[in-house]
Amino acid sequence: MVTPETAERMCNKLVEAYINACKPRDLNDVLNLTMKLIGMAGLAIAATHGKEAAVELIHSVAEHVGENAHRSHAEIVKKH
Repeated sequence: MVTPETAERMCNKLVEAYINACKPRDLNDVLNLTMKLIGMAGLAIAATHGKEAAVELIHSVAEHVGENAHRSHAEIVKKH
């Protein structure tokens, strides 16, 4: 298993590539694309660890985002 730091870097590159490959027209498209990623991740957790674990983990992530959103500096969408 890779380190958490390496996993984060890899995930950032993956999300950037996915969003740019979908050629979003605006930030609403980016929102829809990222919501799809969140949903698919939740379903993957449910499939491997059960529905309760998936819901609990997504709630935990939502709280973390709420507490740390002010630190966000992602620049993952290229201008088309």
